[in-house]
Amino acid sequence: MEAERGFLDLKSQLATQPILKPPDFSQSFLLVVDAFAVATGAVLLQEVDGIEHPICYYSKKTRWPPEKLLHRREGSLRTDCGSPYL
Repeated sequence: MEAERGFLDLKSQLATQPILKPPDFSQSFLLVVDAFAVATGAVLLQEVDGIEHPICYYSKKTRWPPEKLLHRREGSLRTDCGSPYL
């Protein structure tokens, strides 16, 4: 029960300010993506006062068995979305 309580506390803290910030559309965005056989995740970030703050999170569990894939590529992507209009 203690581990679950700690997880829920961490989850709550990640979804509130000052961690989670509203977007500033006059600034550029940073998109960080991880893709693996079992799940895909992404975080949209913006730098505020030299600190990267998340704007939103995305995650989705893979629905198909990974062994049925003919070609699978796993890894991470980090890219600057320089346009202020996504």
